[in-house]
Amino acid sequence: MQFRLAIVLLVISSGKLLAQSMPDSTPRIGLLDMNPRLVRYNDTDWIRSGICKTLKITKAPIAVLNPYNTTAKKSFLKINGNIQYDFLYRSFADTPFYQKDFRQHTVKTNFNLLFRNRYPIQLTVLHRNSNSPYFRDITDVSVQFRHRDYINKIRENLHNQAIKSVHLKYQAILQRTERFYNAKLIEVAELQQWLASPARIQEIISEKELFLKNKHSFTYDTLLPLAKLSVPNLPEKVEFPDEELVKDAIRNKLTNKINLESDSILRKVENWMQQKAKLIADSISNTKTIAFIEIKKKELGKMKDELFQLEKNLKGLRKNIADSLSLLKREITRLKDPAAIQEFIQRKNIKAKELPKGWKSLMAIESVGIGRNWVDYTELTVKNISLTGLNIEANPGNIYLAFAAGRINYRFRDFVIDKNNQPRQSLYLLRAGVGKKEGNNFIISWYDGQRNLLNPFNAAPSNISPERVIGISAETRLRISDNQYISAEFGKSSFHNTGTINSGSSSLLQKVKDFKDRSNEAYCIKINSYWPEAGTKVSGYYKKMGEHFQSFNLQPVNSIQEAFHLKLQQHLWNKKLTIDAAIRKNDFSNPFISQGISSRTLFKSLQVSIRVPKYPYLTVGFAPSSQLTVVNDQRLEENQYNTLNALLSYSYSVKDIRMVSNAMYLKFYNNSPDTGFIYYNASSFSLTQLFYMKSFELQSGLTITAQEELKVLTIEQSVTYQLKQWLSIGGGLKYNRTNNSNTQWGATTALNMILNRIGTIQMSYDKSFLPGTNRNLLPVHTGRLSLFRSF
Repeated sequence: MQFRLAIVLLVISSGKLLAQSMPDSTPRIGLLDMNPRLVRYNDTDWIRSGICKTLKITKAPIAVLNPYNTTAKKSFLKINGNIQYDFLYRSFADTPFYQKDFRQHTVKTNFNLLFRNRYPIQLTVLHRNSNSPYFRDITDVSVQFRHRDYINKIRENLHNQAIKSVHLKYQAILQRTERFYNAKLIEVAELQQWLASPARIQEIISEKELFLKNKHSFTYDTLLPLAKLSVPNLPEKVEFPDEELVKDAIRNKLTNKINLESDSILRKVENWMQQKAKLIADSISNTKTIAFIEIKKKELGKMKDELFQLEKNLKGLRKNIADSLSLLKREITRLKDPAAIQEFIQRKNIKAKELPKGWKSLMAIESVGIGRNWVDYTELTVKNISLTGLNIEANPGNIYLAFAAGRINYRFRDFVIDKNNQPRQSLYLLRAGVGKKEGNNFIISWYDGQRNLLNPFNAAPSNISPERVIGISAETRLRISDNQYISAEFGKSSFHNTGTINSGSSSLLQKVKDFKDRSNEAYCIKINSYWPEAGTKVSGYYKKMGEHFQSFNLQPVNSIQEAFHLKLQQHLWNKKLTIDAAIRKNDFSNPFISQGISSRTLFKSLQVSIRVPKYPYLTVGFAPSSQLTVVNDQRLEENQYNTLNALLSYSYSVKDIRMVSNAMYLKFYNNSPDTGFIYYNASSFSLTQLFYMKSFELQSGLTITAQEELKVLTIEQSVTYQLKQWLSIGGGLKYNRTNNSNTQWGATTALNMILNRIGTIQMSYDKSFLPGTNRNLLPVHTGRLSLFRSF
C-alpha cells in the first residue's frame, strides 16, 4: 500500500504526464519519463509496468487519485482583510503650516466580508489623531457593496457552467478518442517492454550460436527453402561448372585470354557465391525466433504511426476545447449588465437558477456606500468629494438613479482651519436619467447643500460661514464605440448677491430657474478616444463657468473661468516608445491654489519613454511641479514651476549579483519675480547604484544641486542586511556639503521584522534637510513605526 501511495504522490507532484489535464469526469493516462510506466489517474485503475516486470493493474482509492474533485466547504460568512497601525513623527510638519514636533497615530482596518460565497461587502475603519491644530482627529467607518467583486462572482458562476456545457458537447467524441488512444498506448508500451526485455537478447544470442555451430551443414538444398521466404523468384537450381573449366577460365582471365565460354563460367561462379551468401544471411534472420522479433518490430512501427495519428487527433480535439473555453472567457469578461448576461444564458443554455437569488437587482446597483465615501459624478456638480453619509448609484435596465447625502470635508486632503470652529458643510444630490452609465445616456442632476466658498488660508475661522448652494445640470453621453465616447453637460446654479449671504430658498430657486441670466451658467464637453491599432489615446475636456456659477467642485467663484485639459498618449515601435503630452489651464485641482482668480497660465507637459528589453530604460519629460520650502525657518510653503527631468535606468546582473544603475537630471525653470521662490533656475544631477546580493542590499548615491547662490553636494551610502528570513536591519549616512564651506551629516536607520501571529513590524528614522531662506539647509527629523498584519 505504501508503494502504491508513493506512485500516486510521484505522479501528482512530477507534472510530467504525457496527456494534458482534462475534466474531472474524463479518465487520463500519462507516460512517465523515467521508464515506460503507464499511469491512469482520476479513476480507480493504475496501470504500471517496469523494465523487468510484466504489466500490472493496481486498484487505488478514488479519493487519493482524484485531487481535482475537491469541493470548497460553503459557509455563511467568510472574513479576511488586514490591520495597520502607523506612528509618524516629524520635527517639521510637512504641511503649508508651520509646526514643530508633529506626532500622528493612524489605525486602519479593512474587512472583506463574503456572505454565502456570493455577496461581497467591504468594511473599513480608520482612526487618526495628532497634536496638530491643523489636522482633524477623525474616526471614519465605511461600508461598501463591492459591485465589481459581485460581478466577478457572477462571471465565475457563468464560467463554471459554460465549462460544463463545453465538456458535455465534446464528451462523447473525446472519451471515444481517448479510449482508442489509451488502448493503443498500452499496446505500444507492452510491445516495447517485450522487445526491450533481456530475454529477447538471450534468445537472439542462442539462435546465432546455434547457427555458427552448424553453419557447415548448410547446403544449397537446405538453404533453398529458407531463401524462398525472402527471395520468391530464386531459381530452383544453379548449374555449377566443372572444376577444371573454372580453373581454365581463371587462367584465361589472368592471361587476358578471355573468351565467351570462360566469361560465362566466371559469371556463374560469381552468381552462385552471391546467392550462397544471401541464403546464409537470410537463414540467420529467418530463423524461428529472430524472424518473429523482426515481424514484431514492424508491427511496433505501424502501431507508433497509428498512435501518433491518434495523439494528433486528440491534441486537435483538446485544442478545440481550449479555444472554445478561451472564447467563452472573453465573452464572459465583457458581460457587464443583466440584459447581456440573460442573453448569454439563453444562447449557451445555462441554468439561471444556479445564479444567486436576486442577481439581476444586485447587478443593477453600481455602488452602495455608508459612512465615508468618495463621490465622483460630473465636472459641473460633484467630483472627488469626500462625503460622510450615504451614497447609492443604480442602473436597472435603461433607468439610471443616484442619491447622495451627508457631510463633506472642506477639502478632500483634510486641511482645515480649526477643528473646533470648522463650519459644517453638507451635500444632497439626486440624479436621474435614461440609458446606461457606461453607454449612451441622458442624466439630470440636482444638488443642494451648505458649502464654504471662502479660502480658509486667507480667512480667520470666525469669519467663515457656509452658504447654501443649489444647482441643476443636464448631461448626455454618446458612446461611438467600445473605445470612444463624447459627453456634454450644461449646469445652472444659485448665487448670492453682493453684500448678502444665505438668501431664502425661494430666491435661490428663482435664480436657478431664471434662464435670462447667463452669469450663473456653465458648460462642459469631454472626449475620450482610443485607437488600439494605432496605439493612440486622446482624452480631455473644456468647460466654461459664469461669474456666479457655484457647485461643490474646487472651481473659483466670482470670476468668469475657462478651463481645459487635453492629454495625448501615443505608442510607437511596438510599444517600446511612448509619448505622453498634455496641456491644461485653470483646472484648480490643487487645494493650495488660491481661489477667486483667473489665470492665463498654460501648464504644458511632455514625456518620452523608451523601453527596450535587455537595454536601459530612458524617459525624458517636461512638466509643472512644486516644492516645499521653509520660510523664515518657521513656515513651509509650496511653489509651482516647470521642470525638465531625465531618467536613465538599467537593471542587469554581474555574476550572481543583481544591479540597478540610475542617472537622473532635473532642471527647474522659475525665477523670483514670477513666484517668489527663493531658489530659481536650479539644476540637480544624481547617480544611484544598487547592489542586490544574497543577504545584503547596498545603495550608493551622489547628488549635485546647483543654483546661483546655493550649491549642495550630497553623498549617501546605505546598507540593508537580511539577518534571518524574518529579520532585516538597515542604516546609512548622508554627507552634505553646502557652498564648499558648510558640512552637515544626515543618517537613516531601519528595522523590519516578520513575526508569526503578530505581523510585519517596521521602524525607521531619517535625518534629512530642507532648504531655508538664508541659503542654508535646515535639519528635519522623521521617525516612523508601523505594524501590518493580514488575516
